[in-house]
Amino acid sequence: MQGTTKTILLCGWVCAVACSDSTAPDESKTTELEAEDDTQDGDGSGDIDEDGDGDGDGFAADEDCDDTRADVNPSAVEVCDGIDNDCDGAIDPSSSADASEWFFDGDGDGFGHAAISERSCTPPVDHVDNSDDCDDTDAEVHPEATEVCDAGDTDEDCNGFADDDDSGVDATTTTRWHIDGDGDGFGDEADAGSLFCDDPSTASTDYVTDTSDCNDSDEAINPAATEVCDASDIDEDCSGLADDEDPGADIAATGTEYYLDADSDGYGDSRIPASVYCDDPSTASTDYVTDATDCDDSDDAVHPGATELCNGVDD
Repeated sequence: MQGTTKTILLCGWVCAVACSDSTAPDESKTTELEAEDDTQDGDGSGDIDEDGDGDGDGFAADEDCDDTRADVNPSAVEVCDGIDNDCDGAIDPSSSADASEWFFDGDGDGFGHAAISERSCTPPVDHVDNSDDCDDTDAEVHPEATEVCDAGDTDEDCNGFADDDDSGVDATTTTRWHIDGDGDGFGDEADAGSLFCDDPSTASTDYVTDTSDCNDSDEAINPAATEVCDASDIDEDCSGLADDEDPGADIAATGTEYYLDADSDGYGDSRIPASVYCDDPSTASTDYVTDATDCDDSDDAVHPGATELCNGVDD
């Protein structure tokens, strides 16, 4: 039989050979080669997974939940990545190695309660990543708040100090306190005062918010005192006026009755009603005295103590 030329593909080489029917390729050999390349990818390497472990992680497909990834198998460490790493059926549980601790934020101020927390790969509702809130029931109290003066001595900024003990307290919320040297409840009008949240009084020093005491060394002198008559013309009620000049003075109780002494003999006329004054109201033209025993206030020679003369007058 006349020979023919055939082209065959063998192991990736193209060969043109002249052959006759007697020289045709042995199909048994071809079958043997195909058998060695069971994956039919042409590389003849033989890719049969004899142990059933496709990713080489030591676990067969029937126990490996993803036999295409060597980092996923029953002995893998579960981490927060959206994958069931350890094949236990749970994805990113709270037990994940890199799960975070989240703290309950009850007042919604962005700062959590140290005693209430849970682990999770993602933040649970109403939880934050810090435990810095010292009062999780008040949204105005947290580490970023401003310390202000308040009656309850609240530690608004959670630094462990409140009001006057906190150097960062807002000065605009403080009160100016003044020394009360005599303890009468009124501060020295000359004292510039100091800023405090709370009353800084001690056992030895009193402070008040008032500055109306005109004499802070005498507790009987203050705006609440009653103006009384006194020889020194003291302004007891700090009104700026003293004794007779003060319309609020208690002259009726502390003043003196003065009588007109028309003849200036030192004795007043009892027939003219007395007037009450703190001080002698006499002027250059009119005399007043506290005595009212003159029997003739028009004659300065007639008065008690005068020498009786034989003149028909009761001198």
